[in-house]
Amino acid sequence: AIKNRAESLFLSVGRTLIVEREELLDSATAIVGSGPGYGAYLFRHLSEAAEELGFTSEEAVLLFRETLSGMLALLGSTSAAQLENQV
Repeated sequence: AIKNRAESLFLSVGRTLIVEREELLDSATAIVGSGPGYGAYLFRHLSEAAEELGFTSEEAVLLFRETLSGMLALLGSTSAAQLENQV
């Protein structure tokens, strides 16, 4: 019952993964806990690079957001390794 309520709560904001193996809990926490920070780091540095190349901050953000959106869409049908090799 508690598991179902927790899953319902998390599903209200996105997809969930139930980690059945306890030895993977710390690893899962590290990956998802660090992910936003790594993403923000990449976003900030690519946006700054775009600005240094002459784009406005708004244009730089738009470029990165749309690139990220397109990449996520492509990852729905191909692996990250395949996409990396195709670029």
